[in-house]
Amino acid sequence: MNGAVAGRRITCLSVYLLIAAALFLPSSASADPITVTPVRITGGSLVSDAEGRAQLIFAGTGGFGLSGAGSFRFFQPYNQCIDANACMPGDPISLAGHWDGSDLNGTMTFGGEVHPVGIWTEQNATTVFNFTGSVLAPAFDGSLTSEVSAPFMFNGQVFLPAVPPLHFLDVTGSGLATIRLRWSNTESERGWRFDGAAYTFDTATPVPEPGTIALVGFGIAGLAARRARRRPWFGRGSSPRV
Repeated sequence: MNGAVAGRRITCLSVYLLIAAALFLPSSASADPITVTPVRITGGSLVSDAEGRAQLIFAGTGGFGLSGAGSFRFFQPYNQCIDANACMPGDPISLAGHWDGSDLNGTMTFGGEVHPVGIWTEQNATTVFNFTGSVLAPAFDGSLTSEVSAPFMFNGQVFLPAVPPLHFLDVTGSGLATIRLRWSNTESERGWRFDGAAYTFDTATPVPEPGTIALVGFGIAGLAARRARRRPWFGRGSSPRV
């Protein structure tokens, strides 16, 4: 993210919060405090197939647990090595992935309570997740399949059901991403194509700093916009854009 974009987001933070309050809260409840709880992911993984469809199981501090399935809204390994062109040996492959709202459907637990996960409502929790990192496409050694691995970083928010007082989880973690690739050699294309991925979390990661209201505000803004537009759910990782 460049400085100009970050500046615009910070400048508009108060507007985002007002929009979220107007959409989700009764006027009498808009002054209630927002609780932000840091959660560290201590185990689990996300596994994606060749189409960007993924299943995940996360475990974290505070009795946090999340399981579900869905498609990335934006998934760079898929986008770079299928949609645009095949990746050539030595090309950098971003590990970046993003999903939010209805991209993920499942079940979460926290503090002994269980909530369905999907579009943010008074009954459902919802998520905003981001993966970052990069890896180089391998050399072609004659084998038609290959795997490359590199560390990734993870951050995001889990929004508990939209019932005041609002409670959000500021989630962080890290681990090792493994990207599966298959070699394509046709008249129109030559190079590596994405064939799946696994993001496996470290069992012990650094304790995160407490979540800030700015991070929560950015997440609320996206959810507010999605609720207003009610965009359709995408079945493939390549088509949608944030």
